[in-house]
Amino acid sequence: MLAQLLRELGLAWVVLVGLTAITAHAQNWVPFQPEWRRFTGAVDASALNQPLVAADAISVQGPHFKRVGTDLQPGTSDDRRVRLFGISLSGAAAFPAMDQAKEVAQTLRSLGFNAVRLHSLDVSPTSDPAVFQSTLTQGPYPTLHPGAVERLRHFIQVLGSEGIYVNLSLMVGYQFRPTEDGVPPLDSGGGGPGYGSPAHVFHPAMVSKQVQYARQLMEALGLKGYHGLAQVEVINESSLSTTWMEWDAKKWEQLIQGPYAQELHQQWIAWLRQRHGSEQAACKQWGTRCDAGDLQLVTPRQAQTLLAGSNSPVWQRLKEKFAVWKQQIGGHQHQNSLADLPPKLLDTLQFITDTDRAYLDRMKTLVRGLTRTTLPIAGGQANFGAPLALISQRSMDYVDTHFYVSHPEFPGASWSDTDWRFRDKAMSGGEWLPLVNLTAYRDPNRPFVVSEFNQPYPATWGYEIIPLTAAFAALQDWDALYFFDYALAHDKRVAPHNFNLKGDWPKTIQMGLAARLFRQDSLKPFANLTPFPATDEQMWLTAATLRRPDGWEQQVREVALPKVEAAGLHPALRSRLAFASKTHGESLTSAATGSRPSLDIDGKTWSLELPSDLILMSQGSRRTEYALGPLTLKNTRSDQSTAIWMHALDGQKIEHSRHMLLAIPTAVVGSMPDARPALPVKVVPYQHDPEWKTLEPSSKKNGDRSTSRTATEPLWIKREPRTITLASSSRTFEVYPLSSTGSRLPPLKAPVFQSEPGRHTLQVHTIPTQTHMWFEWIAP
Repeated sequence: MLAQLLRELGLAWVVLVGLTAITAHAQNWVPFQPEWRRFTGAVDASALNQPLVAADAISVQGPHFKRVGTDLQPGTSDDRRVRLFGISLSGAAAFPAMDQAKEVAQTLRSLGFNAVRLHSLDVSPTSDPAVFQSTLTQGPYPTLHPGAVERLRHFIQVLGSEGIYVNLSLMVGYQFRPTEDGVPPLDSGGGGPGYGSPAHVFHPAMVSKQVQYARQLMEALGLKGYHGLAQVEVINESSLSTTWMEWDAKKWEQLIQGPYAQELHQQWIAWLRQRHGSEQAACKQWGTRCDAGDLQLVTPRQAQTLLAGSNSPVWQRLKEKFAVWKQQIGGHQHQNSLADLPPKLLDTLQFITDTDRAYLDRMKTLVRGLTRTTLPIAGGQANFGAPLALISQRSMDYVDTHFYVSHPEFPGASWSDTDWRFRDKAMSGGEWLPLVNLTAYRDPNRPFVVSEFNQPYPATWGYEIIPLTAAFAALQDWDALYFFDYALAHDKRVAPHNFNLKGDWPKTIQMGLAARLFRQDSLKPFANLTPFPATDEQMWLTAATLRRPDGWEQQVREVALPKVEAAGLHPALRSRLAFASKTHGESLTSAATGSRPSLDIDGKTWSLELPSDLILMSQGSRRTEYALGPLTLKNTRSDQSTAIWMHALDGQKIEHSRHMLLAIPTAVVGSMPDARPALPVKVVPYQHDPEWKTLEPSSKKNGDRSTSRTATEPLWIKREPRTITLASSSRTFEVYPLSSTGSRLPPLKAPVFQSEPGRHTLQVHTIPTQTHMWFEWIAP
């Protein structure tokens, strides 16, 4: 009886699985579960790295990073240019167990990374000696966690043995506590300044404690003279400049209040005395009386009133709406010269940048003394607080920026997992602006770094950001890229989670290819790059009048790119400032050497044609056929997403190569939580608004508006059936689908793959159960 029941249950399970598969296939989704370990075979990019030695120490020489060479002296003939292709390891991910460190480092190396950004080390302190998620305990800041520091020190050495440099972030997200840390409370609630607080850069007690933390940490990690330490970021996303340029003008008063406002005021008065000789002299310069109110710093909200010339809220709103209208029709929102600005406002901006600079210079001097005098140091990301941040960070060694596409937003509680939304747009479909805008921050005399970038899960076309960023950065001659980020922790789970690479398979399969493209010289920089000729006057005017995080980008677009079309970016992409593209029959030269890659952008499609690489990304073009050099691609439907990257592993031209790797990324999602049978979770409009998307909640009992951004297993890959045809001088090929870690599976046979002399045809995702995203091509 029991045996019969079990047999019946087994049959029911088979039927259930079959029904699940039928449902999924009808929706063009197939369940799969990838593995995660060192990548092997054709996809392995480990050969790009060699163990780091003293000659590999990095210094800044002009606009780029260079190795010091065997003479160990920067600025000599044996120095060599180096680009860093890296990834952030945040929190617990930065502290692998001793027996895991080698495996993690080898996995990163096999993906082509030659740098790791150790980030958020000061977040989530714990006093549990068995928990490793921070360099700090919950004791008074900065009390180091001995076990975590021991793990990190070992990990850094292991990374160096795999040819991977380290970028160390210092102040990121530590939450100061008045009682334990000896700092004043921010408000009547008794809490201290949190993540992103500008108090970190000006409050003496906080700055002194950061000095102590940097000294203790670097000494404990043994970083004095260590050649594998490539960069240090003094602070992440905090500064007075950033707070001034906030979208919300109220943030200044919210983040700088109580004893912190008093401290900043005292520093302001001391600055005025040094600059003008006395408060009275300053007031005379400003044309104001000199009572207590007149001597206050100009806040962003007060700046609006000063520039409007009226205290009337109604008049202020009308004037701001008029400024927006002028901007939309091509006018300028800002004044024409510094003489048009209130002098007290100019003094405020100068004080802000001077205060930021004093903090950064102090930390830079400290770090140099603790490590080596040639170590590249950044003052934090520049684009949130630009142009003020560009001014305050001029003494830093390189410019550091962040950019994201489809970054989640949280209408309710910050970082809620049940109420969030994002704009699900493709970069190839027109979402180029966040990447193109970075050109506004380029300094021709210093290296340029993007220390965070991503288009995180569950963005449908998030995989596009890997080839697009690598190609753009190579053509722009940037110096370092850091994907954000690796994983929540070093566990066995392999599924997408928000920003994580581990489990985000469409991005993973392109990392090694992107590393080759960016780190090697197959795609040479444009020879005609011209940085925007920024002046201090333009920077002060922009900061005073626009007061928004993208204000400097807007200034660059208005002044340097006055004819940019509202509906497209072609003129911006063709400009010498930003990009160059082959549109409307125009040709393109990538470098003085005369190599001429074909680069096409038409608003819905972008493609890059190099001798050894063919890349095509297209979303929403409605086309079914594409031609790219010797490669042609035919979709089965006009509404399909299109993405393909073919790389010649032997360095030959694609049409003559005998060993190639083909990557075909497509969308991947997790399962609907608690669904039985398992079903792929859906991307749906957020609150019926088509402009915003989220993941459909499995239940609305608790008022949930979204499903978690941590994917539930099993994962599902979207089938995008298509035919790929290659014209080649090789008479025949064998094509191997590859496992999730790169090992060969049985070769494909007809009709899926057919090889004729000079013509080879591959059918992708035509088999209902096929989940492969990459293929190795070999000519016998």
